[in-house]
Amino acid sequence: MKRNIVFLALAAALAGQKNSPTLASHIRDQFLHFQASDWLPRSEAFYELTRTGCPACTHSHYAVLDGIENAVDSGAIGRDELAKNLIDLLGTESAFRRSHFSVEHPAPEGYFDYVGDLAMSVVHMRDQRSVNALIGFIDTGGMVGSGIARFGDAALPKVLEVIAKGSAVQVTSAYDVLGFMMEPANLRNFSNPASARMAIKGQLVRGLSESDPFARVTAIRGLAKIGDADVVPLIQKALQDRFAELPGSRCRPACARSNRGSRGDSGRKAVRSSASRMQCHARLSAEPRNSRPGRKIMPFTKSKTPSTAIPTMRNGSRITQTSG
Repeated sequence: MKRNIVFLALAAALAGQKNSPTLASHIRDQFLHFQASDWLPRSEAFYELTRTGCPACTHSHYAVLDGIENAVDSGAIGRDELAKNLIDLLGTESAFRRSHFSVEHPAPEGYFDYVGDLAMSVVHMRDQRSVNALIGFIDTGGMVGSGIARFGDAALPKVLEVIAKGSAVQVTSAYDVLGFMMEPANLRNFSNPASARMAIKGQLVRGLSESDPFARVTAIRGLAKIGDADVVPLIQKALQDRFAELPGSRCRPACARSNRGSRGDSGRKAVRSSASRMQCHARLSAEPRNSRPGRKIMPFTKSKTPSTAIPTMRNGSRITQTSG
């Protein structure tokens, strides 16, 4: 209700500016600033765009989305043109992030806020042209992942390519996207849902053999969404064969929490979680295997009680087996 009131107030502020050449020129001026070589002027142009017709708007993620809609509702810019420019800007930031920031040289806090808001805006536009740009931020978790999963045939090959060539964090996030794709609302977006389901299921099964434990656990979560009886013994075998010992680093619990991103996370929170995941994975990879204390994971055992569960994995994540 509060958000609707804000939206109506902002729309009213724009009522006298419909089809204004000055407003259209101002919006396109911001598009020109999207081409700046540094991220600061690009971020300033992005937020100036979201403030169109609403000088008092803050940088909260609700105001950002309202600002995007106001730019369209003003009549000064078409949704298609706005979406294309936002998608191109996100593609620019994807390349900029890879070339300028790393685990050793993380991005400044302001960049997290800006890129998170930008990614959220692109997801909000629901434009299939955004697949490549969103793939560049696949490691930010649920919000971007659920956005990618909507695009069906256009997105699946890109996600599989990430699994084949991406970093450990990207691969784990890609398996999360496959899990999202298995949901009925997203399966309907494939031209052949049955074939897509079979392909995704096959990749999730292969994910049980991934070398990274976080990727394997994420693949198990995806298989659990399928609900097919034939995946249960595969999951049991994976737990017995591949989870005999998990890394016992002090940062492992933080890694586990940051890997369980929610699709409801704001863009800013998602990008920060991505940075945490990269730092945790880097620390785990740097630890010699024999220096990790580890923790034994017990194999599945039969029980007469329906509440038998495999011991807790990764700081609270549980896989439960109940009697049939």
